Amino acid sequence: MTRILLIIIAATIAFSNSLSASNEIMSADFIFNLGNDKDFVLVGSEGYRDRLVVSEVNIESNDIEYFVLDKYYNDPEFVTISKENKKLALKNSRSNGIYIYNYGTSELISTLILDSVYSNFAFSKNGDYLYTVSPSDNFFKSYDVVTGEVTKEFDLIGALKQKYFYIDTENEEITVYNGSAYDIWSITEEKIVRTGNGYIPFILDKLLSDGALKAYMKNGIFYIDSTSNGTNIITKKFFENNDYLSDFFYCNYCKLDVTSDMKYMLLNYSEREQIIYDIVNDSIIELVPIIIDGYEERPPYVHAINSDFSKSIVSYNRSRYCGRYLEMPMPWHKFYIYDNVKSGNITSIPEGYIDSDNKSTPIIGDNLEKVIIHNQDTKVLIDKDEKFLRYIDIDETPVVLYDNSTMLGVLDSGLFRTYNLVTDKYEKEFKVDIENIIKVYLPQEQDIILFQDSNKVYVYDFKTFAQLREFDFRALDIKLKLIKFDGNKYIVACDTSSIYKYNIYTNEISVYDENETFADYQYKDFSTDGEHLLYFKYPNSILKHNLKTSKITEDTLLGQSFEYGRDLTGIGFLGNHELVWYIYLYDPTQRGYYISNIYDFITKTETTMAGEFKPIISDNGKMYIGRYCPDDYFFRAIRDPQSSVETVTTITGSVYPNPATDFIKLELNASTLNSQVQIFDAFGKQVMSIIYTGEDIDISKLTAGVYFVKTPSHSYKFIKL
Repeated sequence: MTRILLIIIAATIAFSNSLSASNEIMSADFIFNLGNDKDFVLVGSEGYRDRLVVSEVNIESNDIEYFVLDKYYNDPEFVTISKENKKLALKNSRSNGIYIYNYGTSELISTLILDSVYSNFAFSKNGDYLYTVSPSDNFFKSYDVVTGEVTKEFDLIGALKQKYFYIDTENEEITVYNGSAYDIWSITEEKIVRTGNGYIPFILDKLLSDGALKAYMKNGIFYIDSTSNGTNIITKKFFENNDYLSDFFYCNYCKLDVTSDMKYMLLNYSEREQIIYDIVNDSIIELVPIIIDGYEERPPYVHAINSDFSKSIVSYNRSRYCGRYLEMPMPWHKFYIYDNVKSGNITSIPEGYIDSDNKSTPIIGDNLEKVIIHNQDTKVLIDKDEKFLRYIDIDETPVVLYDNSTMLGVLDSGLFRTYNLVTDKYEKEFKVDIENIIKVYLPQEQDIILFQDSNKVYVYDFKTFAQLREFDFRALDIKLKLIKFDGNKYIVACDTSSIYKYNIYTNEISVYDENETFADYQYKDFSTDGEHLLYFKYPNSILKHNLKTSKITEDTLLGQSFEYGRDLTGIGFLGNHELVWYIYLYDPTQRGYYISNIYDFITKTETTMAGEFKPIISDNGKMYIGRYCPDDYFFRAIRDPQSSVETVTTITGSVYPNPATDFIKLELNASTLNSQVQIFDAFGKQVMSIIYTGEDIDISKLTAGVYFVKTPSHSYKFIKL
């Protein structure tokens, strides 16, 4: 059955999200029931991004396909779809134009500019034509969706003074009604083929052997009858007050649906109020209440149910105070496939959503290819491009993702367990005699594992799980938040005046003391290499002090709003000592509106940082996660430090001319000729790779800036003019 029921959820799209940006959430404003109680199409906005998205959902198999349209037109007034042809037609409230898309390819097929205001339209069964009816003059037209040409038109002569037109594309019919009577027109024959009486707030999208259904109120009683022979299906008094359904058609949130087997009815009569009616047992079904926004307890709002009422599509409507909207809550509508039997969400629509309100935590994989984001209820695996991969169906708390992101380490009531993400099976478990584990680290070699509580870091052999040693940072009077791991072999701790580098393999501690004082500067951070301290001076001065070499670097942040004296809200090293992230208040009149930047000590330039909160940085300093309120995550790579190479290699006198414009030449030993030479930009991106034979290297196509030439034995720095 391809007959489509349109359920209008909202008159306008709310604040709207991809997995081109992860953790997206769809705010569905239109839901299409394809008539079989399992296939639905949701159309709406993508989180708070102004893009139109489409989700094809099968609630029996939990399969979800997700499509993002490149262009989006605000304030959609009416939408219709043809799932078989993946076509979508949209009319916004600002014009008479109807935009027709292939939502499978995100292609805008055509734009139909109509000569009248049409409030109702539908695709033909084959998707080649768009049917419209003008509410002002009762005129029907059929348009070719590609050319926009009118292929059929006729007057609904003698039609009732209608309140509503319903276009039935399955049977090529139009229902016209005025609240007390209706006419059914054949599009093919261009004439009335059936008539009837009765208040019809909605023509139901269910075909029985004798035709469609009609629903109406009479003397306070709610009825559903067959439209062809008048057979009564439901007679029920739901309300003492008839006003609930008297304006049903005009309610943006109202919806009426009955399962194909006539066992269940769903009646949504306001934005939050609904009735789920068991027709067979003549009873009202109540879903289990849940906590919404941490303070209000109510059942999820149901938009669609399957034939045996084991599953449904539900939404949770929340309000968030984000960014510049701190004074005004943002409505946030989250849609899920819901298990009615177990009273829990099965999957979000689209898949992979994690609610940051519920203490969500990301774990970056050892190869930087995958990330797990989890909270108490949900655990999802996402790749580095922010694409949802799968749910992880475990109850334990993930702590490390290792072995090329194929193995997961979890904590379970004093046990450390290893879980294979390929086989979905647990492999090992070990007892950990540490009461309150706060953090778990796994070094690059993955031969030992570290557990941290509020006082110490404990080093265990990862094969035998015997404890090897421990680092008591509390004895050094170091606070918990001033502990970092370099991803390799050092735990680095700082008390703002000294840096302690603890070697997890040798149990040795190196100490670098701060012997300088910097007037008006405040300590802000320390680097994971255990050598640098970062200071800030109002309004926008930064200072980096290398405690090992005593080198001092003083620079000025470039954020444009610092000139107005606006406040810095966060600052720190980003992965390595050459990059600094910082966040400042953009406009004091818009509380909570922040700008995030990255300052580069090497190039003296700035780039935009993803996110508006303190970034989450991988232990090895090669990736960070940025987050925007309320629930948006972005994964970004961090370039390797270049100056660290300079401290151990010769970088002068071996590349000339320096600076250079078009060509450079290298002085290499004869043994290193005919070997591979690579050139990297200041961000660590490889821009050239050649076999060097002693000839000039053409750099004319490189942009001006700082570059590094890497040979098998050395690195050389040069400047391109």
